Amino acid sequence: MKIPLLFFGAMAAWAQSGLDQPRIGMMLDRAGAVRIVAGLPGSATAGDPVLSGAVSLGCAGYCMFKTDSSLIAPGATIPAPAGAALFAFDAAGAFVYFLRTRQLARWEGGELAPADFQVPGEVISLRSAGGAVQFAVRIGGQVLIEGPDGAVLGALPHAARLTMLLGGGVLFSTAKEVVLRRPDGSEMSFAVPEASAFFEMSPDYIEIRASGGLFALRITPGKEQLFQLPEPAQ
Repeated sequence: MKIPLLFFGAMAAWAQSGLDQPRIGMMLDRAGAVRIVAGLPGSATAGDPVLSGAVSLGCAGYCMFKTDSSLIAPGATIPAPAGAALFAFDAAGAFVYFLRTRQLARWEGGELAPADFQVPGEVISLRSAGGAVQFAVRIGGQVLIEGPDGAVLGALPHAARLTMLLGGGVLFSTAKEVVLRRPDGSEMSFAVPEASAFFEMSPDYIEIRASGGLFALRITPGKEQLFQLPEPAQ
């Protein structure tokens, strides 16, 4: 797969600081186009597509993207199992979980290598904690948070649907809202009915795809805010 030069230029611009408009992060629109989102919460703008055909994205200090057949990481495009992927970043690299084939891999040092795990159930999110991967797993209608050996570390309400494990806490949806739970157990709720997907736009922002539009949730402690993202004409 050939990646356009525009994509690499946009990624370099996204990583820079001190630009005219603050960068909120990268969004994935409903047509599979990746766009840079700039501005401020409530007055954000989405740029032209820098990549098309994406089905998943995740951004921390850098971004990774999944198309139907490839994984795109800094400096590399790697053939990968078809379908979407989950990402969990840390200081040394990232864990990547391929949803359709239920395979876990580790991205580090510019290479992607298989990783072993023994977690039963449907994996719906993951995060890296101290270099080890943790999973949100749906088993029998309940979402459990488990370590790589299957040890249960926590649980979410039975009403939980989507789940995203965060470095500090967890984000989950119910039929009528999205709930941000902090490590101390405190929660904040946001009225977003029928959320269907979460994407990590940057360390401070999560994209929420819902029936009523595309939204961004700022998760910075003390600065939490939900706002609607622009949806460019398809």
